[in-house]
Amino acid sequence: PAMFSAPFLSAAWIEAKMQKAGAPFFGESALCVESFLARGLGVDLDLDASLPDDVWGEVVFECGKTPRVAIGRAVSLEGEKAERELRERPNAKNAPHLLAARGRFRMTLAHEAAHIVLHRPLFEACCQNQTTPAVHRFYKVGETEKSALNAQFYGEMAQILADQQRQRARLEWQANRGASALLMPAHAFRGAAANLARLARKHAPQFSTAEHDEWISLRLADHFGASLQAVVWRKKLLGIA
Repeated sequence: PAMFSAPFLSAAWIEAKMQKAGAPFFGESALCVESFLARGLGVDLDLDASLPDDVWGEVVFECGKTPRVAIGRAVSLEGEKAERELRERPNAKNAPHLLAARGRFRMTLAHEAAHIVLHRPLFEACCQNQTTPAVHRFYKVGETEKSALNAQFYGEMAQILADQQRQRARLEWQANRGASALLMPAHAFRGAAANLARLARKHAPQFSTAEHDEWISLRLADHFGASLQAVVWRKKLLGIA
């Protein structure tokens, strides 16, 4: 949207909102984000979209129509390929590049889902004041931008941004936090981390602290269908050593 004011949403409120929304779709295994989007939120989902190379996904709001979520073709193909390999090859669970490809696909879906859950009224209001649909894109992050994304993820909003950029940064931080809560609900994540820590101490007492941490993080990533990096962020956000 050309002009908007991003609402203030606390981290605790975002966590509770997203976990409540996703609860009916979260079972013993990782949440099915596609089902959550299609059945839980009633959106049109396109997993084979022709998007610019620097865009992973987008959500489109148009007055009087169902929101549409589009995921770039390359992101979907890489994610689906990684999912097959992880399912068919037991040892692949220790392959960070496969976890990353699957996690990127699922996090992109969850990020767009969070925009709908958290920001739908904002975007629909924007639609009423313009003749074109409101489109919000999730951009691929380059090496030079990763520190800024990390700052957004941890809630340290950059003060040097211009006002409109700051509004977008707030929306992106909220969607990132919401996506994390949707894929890795705090209670389930803490419980799984604690169980894995007990298993590591019992069955691999010879591991160093770093080796224990990596072993636990890889299994959390596999269980929740997230990337290793997303799991590390989630552990820090929740204060899990």
